[in-house]
Amino acid sequence: DEQIATVTRWVDAGAPEGNPADAPAPLDWATKEWWMGAPDLVLNFPEFTSKTNNKDEELLLFSDYVFPQNTWIQAFEFKTNDYTVVHHAGLNSVDDKMFVPEDRVLDSEDEHLDKFGGTSNGGLALLVQSRLYTWLPGQHVEERPAGEGYRIPTGNRVVIQVHVAP
Repeated sequence: DEQIATVTRWVDAGAPEGNPADAPAPLDWATKEWWMGAPDLVLNFPEFTSKTNNKDEELLLFSDYVFPQNTWIQAFEFKTNDYTVVHHAGLNSVDDKMFVPEDRVLDSEDEHLDKFGGTSNGGLALLVQSRLYTWLPGQHVEERPAGEGYRIPTGNRVVIQVHVAP
């Protein structure tokens, strides 16, 4: 009750800013190298240029790495060169025998998109079934508790379904 009263008084006073000297240092989340220390594996994805002239766009970006054996992943960290345009990103595990474009990029108008099941509730049906993790702005790391993890089968690669928005 005392905490509620304190917040209520602060709101009633117009939510004034406290003493800046008492504030913690801001987090430098956009440029921090790695939140959990150096990772065991870094997956690289192709750079892309939007073809939609400042309109929302969904893309599939294929990693450059095919898992040579069944692998358990305990944590993911998503990094992008421009956090201002990435609305969200879904990391998925797909069999490398599926269609992989030479430039490792599929955009929402690509004729090969149907190989991933078409759209289903705003997402690609096949990828929704193989979702590992969804990144949203402000998140840094997805980590499973000890003894848990995400399984990526032999011969799979990670594909990011990314929604970019101006």
